[in-house]
Amino acid sequence: MRKRVLILLLIVAMLTMVFALASCANGGRCGDGHTWINVEKYSDPTCTESGQVYDRCAVCGIRRKPVTPALGHDYVLVDGTSIDPNCTEPGYEGDFICTRGDCDYIKQGAIVPAKGHKDEDEDHLCDICGNDPCNHIWGDWTDNGDGTHTRVCSLNGSHTETADHVLNDGEVTKPSSCTEDGEIVFTCLDCGCEIFDIIPATGHAYPQNWTDNGENHIKVCGNGCGEDLIANHNHVETGRIDADCENDGTITSTCECGNEKIETIPATGHSYDAVVTAPTCTEQGYTTHTCSTCEDSYVDEYVDALGHDMVVVNGTVVIPTCTEYGYDGDWECSRTGCDYTEPGLTLDPTGHAYPQGWTDNGENHIKVCGNGCGIDLTADHAHIETSR
Repeated sequence: MRKRVLILLLIVAMLTMVFALASCANGGRCGDGHTWINVEKYSDPTCTESGQVYDRCAVCGIRRKPVTPALGHDYVLVDGTSIDPNCTEPGYEGDFICTRGDCDYIKQGAIVPAKGHKDEDEDHLCDICGNDPCNHIWGDWTDNGDGTHTRVCSLNGSHTETADHVLNDGEVTKPSSCTEDGEIVFTCLDCGCEIFDIIPATGHAYPQNWTDNGENHIKVCGNGCGEDLIANHNHVETGRIDADCENDGTITSTCECGNEKIETIPATGHSYDAVVTAPTCTEQGYTTHTCSTCEDSYVDEYVDALGHDMVVVNGTVVIPTCTEYGYDGDWECSRTGCDYTEPGLTLDPTGHAYPQGWTDNGENHIKVCGNGCGIDLTADHAHIETSR
């Protein structure tokens, strides 16, 4: 809807302009002179840009778009930026800044030429600054022997100028070495005098680290003077393998130059302790040798087993009688620590120990058992005629 209204207003404005132009072209109501009134302002003029407005004739309605010229900058001097010239040095007008509205444009001023000296009373002094205004014609520089040279004005001998020598890059007349100073001569470009100076000895350019040289180590001077540093190796232990009873060990030592030395640690050999194991009734005796360092061992000096030393156990013996069996007792080993035992033997009855002959016992005769068992033989006499 809004777009349609704008289009309609634009059409009305264009028709009005066409009508006005036609009226003016035909001599209209305004003729050659319009009565302009300001209708709309688009922009105000600035220092560097023009302004713009729309005017409309109050009589015929025709419009125009006149341009308002740019205003240009309105400069003022910035305080403290101007420099007054003197007799020998130029001055400066100063910096100028625009004062219009938001414009901050700054313009640099011009250089003001030096005023020059004035000596109207011809006393060789400037009437303005009091200095000598002489236009010097200088003679040659002369060496003063203290690092300076002086020249004299040929117009006024009281006018002199002293300055430091202006030296060239110098020429080496004797190069320095590691141990001896050298010499260089400088020539002043103004007075031609020569100034000699010492080039200090450089000192040896030894590297930081030693280089292995076999039996020793070396530092070669980088200046090529041939005066090299040679020193014995300084070995420091860096590794160790300890020797044992049967194998050699090693000590590895390394010098800071990288040289390595390996020393042998001889094997220590075994240190045996002997322990004797005594023989027993049933087992051999022997001697065991054990190393106190590595526990290696071996056995020798064997001794035969002793065998049992059997004795009868008290109270176990049963004596056989004439008619009853006996027992020769229980047997045990008498050796300390041995608990071996074995049973004894059964003993047969002894039988009676009757004598061969009879013994008269009065009414009969008797044979008494010699074992004292009390079982005697008794029998009647058996008489046989032996005489008549």
